[in-house]
Amino acid sequence: GDILGTLRYMSPEQALAKHSLVDHRSDVYSLGATLYELVTLEPVVHGSDREEILRRIAFEDARPPRQWNPALPVELETIILKAIAKEPEQRYGTAKELADDLRRYLEDKPILARRPTLVERAARWSRRHRTVVRAALVVLVLAVVGLAASTILVYRAQQATSVALTSAESNFEKARGVVDRMLTWAAEDPLAKAPHMEAMRKRVLEEALGFYKGFLEERGEDPKVRQGTAQAHRRVGEIYRLLGEHAKAEVELREAAALQEALVKENPKRAEFMEDLVATCRQLANLLGALGRSEEGEGQILKALALQERLVSLFPESHRHRLDLALVHLNVGQLSSAQGQYKQREETYRKAIAILTDNEKVQPESTDCQRALAACYNSLGILLKDSGRYKEAEDAYRQVLMRQEKYSSASTDPQQGAENAATQYSLGVILLESGRPESAKSALEEAIVLQSKLVRDYPGIPRYKDELASTHDVMGNLLAGIGQHAEALKAYNEALALHEKLVADFPNVPDYRRELGRSHNNLGIFLQDLLKKPEEAEAHYTQARDIYQKLTEEFPGIPGYEEGLAQSHNNLGDLWQKAGKGDQAVESFERSLDLFQGLSSRFPERSDYSCYRAMPAANLGSLLLERKELPAARAILEEAIEGLSKDSKRHPQERRFSQFLQALHDALAAVLSEQRDHVELARRVRELSQLPDAGPEVLYAAASLLTRASMLATRDAARDEGERESLSRTYANEALALLAKCVEMGFRDVQDLKQNEDLKPLREREDFKRIIERLETKD
Repeated sequence: GDILGTLRYMSPEQALAKHSLVDHRSDVYSLGATLYELVTLEPVVHGSDREEILRRIAFEDARPPRQWNPALPVELETIILKAIAKEPEQRYGTAKELADDLRRYLEDKPILARRPTLVERAARWSRRHRTVVRAALVVLVLAVVGLAASTILVYRAQQATSVALTSAESNFEKARGVVDRMLTWAAEDPLAKAPHMEAMRKRVLEEALGFYKGFLEERGEDPKVRQGTAQAHRRVGEIYRLLGEHAKAEVELREAAALQEALVKENPKRAEFMEDLVATCRQLANLLGALGRSEEGEGQILKALALQERLVSLFPESHRHRLDLALVHLNVGQLSSAQGQYKQREETYRKAIAILTDNEKVQPESTDCQRALAACYNSLGILLKDSGRYKEAEDAYRQVLMRQEKYSSASTDPQQGAENAATQYSLGVILLESGRPESAKSALEEAIVLQSKLVRDYPGIPRYKDELASTHDVMGNLLAGIGQHAEALKAYNEALALHEKLVADFPNVPDYRRELGRSHNNLGIFLQDLLKKPEEAEAHYTQARDIYQKLTEEFPGIPGYEEGLAQSHNNLGDLWQKAGKGDQAVESFERSLDLFQGLSSRFPERSDYSCYRAMPAANLGSLLLERKELPAARAILEEAIEGLSKDSKRHPQERRFSQFLQALHDALAAVLSEQRDHVELARRVRELSQLPDAGPEVLYAAASLLTRASMLATRDAARDEGERESLSRTYANEALALLAKCVEMGFRDVQDLKQNEDLKPLREREDFKRIIERLETKD
């Protein structure tokens, strides 16, 4: 059944089961009821059972707050009474309207709930600086007015008699209890997390922290006061980080950690103090990691890990402590992602999943456990994707979706919406890279809907904008790939605008700059390759290169920044080669190749680094061929093919190896043709056709190259005529066998078979004609 305490926040229309009237204004009533109780320390309605409470909510007016607390300012009472009006149309329309009116009150401006009289304006002016007003400005002005202020004054007076001391003690505990409720409300209550409330949450937490600092001055020896002050510092730090105020967040989190470390040292077996310090260390580690200070963050997360392992050893039967241990392991893996460490991270994620799976067996309905498992599988999915293990990555994301469906359907927490959107985004990326653009588009569209709502509802939270921008970027790539150029350009520009604003607002967050560089590169490729606007593309490539160059200088050794710089140089090299700027192109290709080679050797688990290394190698080889520098071109391409072939055996699930090996073989074939080395050309082509996942496109390209080798063999002056004819026939037969296999695998492009110049020597052969006839018959 319903808990009575929850019923007290129900609106009259909900109490009367008038479901058609339930909307945002019902949430406003619940928020007003929360404010009422925190201001007066009394519920809006009293009652001992469900029926009595529902009746009073529906039919009895609430007692005006000032009757409980005469020190409450009239304007604040007016705002609360408007929020809890019986009729929905008499309330604020949305939580934002309520927040705006509270903000006007805080700024000493006339409120909209009721225009104040001249006398009231004068009274408001005269009491601007009174302590009682400052106390009233808590939790959306969740004040305890006289109670909090007078309590501290009573305690400071240090009454001499035992009666007075008892009274002071009682009042002090009441005040601390109210401030604790303020902290909990602002940090955890769904109403506090309603749209447009983030600035108010920040104000509430700051006010609560101010009260705790006052308590700490008077009772610095009291462990409960020190604990509460530390929790206030941590929660203020959390809201600062959420709003992008990172320097302030670090200060508050370090203040919290200092207080908590002292408490743990003095009370080494008190679980609650260790739990608090673990939470703070995790927050601080994540913040430092986001600021590019991974080594400092690692120190914090290892401290949290040691403490959490100690808690598990002290309380081995506690499911909560084991769950928190899994979450610390998750943070350890996430923090080390900037340095790569793929094998260690996978082991860490799987260790966390194993702990949580054991918990799940005991507590199958635990929302916390399901949510933690979803987070672990999401991070594991990202790692598997980066390692080229797409099927395993997709399976991981399906696990995330399954678990989110178990606990998120009724959630109003914006964090849950962000997690759902992140899963759809990750799944969309996997589906796109696995060659399923329509399924990917559906997932990305769902992510954009969720993220756009978060950005509208919570404009003060930068992370939501960053995530939306990244999704627009991937959507741009998808739309460009399926030929929807106008829609793709719109998506790229939306991503770029969001990232530019984030970097302007938060220049000290390196990952925002990284994402801006990615947006410039993506838009540049689109402008160059599809819209044929090389000048505009060059401007974007140059901006991307400069962004990544600065990032690699400020944060040396971070692979994501080096990858962005390598891609920028490759893009510029390609553009300059086509523009006839050969020397600049060679320099850029060489720089890109050097960066990708370094990345692939340092992070052999990353299949994409191996693949991407092929791009500048193929481009540089082709450019050197144009410049008639054949030995240099051949050496670069052969080295790249050897390295990529070796890496493909280590990553059998990475479908892109064939694509990049084909590009390298095409470039090398051109060089070998120029050198007339048909034997080496044929050997390389056989390697290409025997790749484990060689599809019809790869086999068709191999057939074309073997036909080219066949023609070269007929002109080999170093061999006698019989040997030339034998080799030429052997190559041609192999080419025709590959073409027949292409058709069996689904190749259907008859026109290309008829027009491909490389295949011209085969067209008079009967077996080639039979292939054409077979395709035309099928058509």
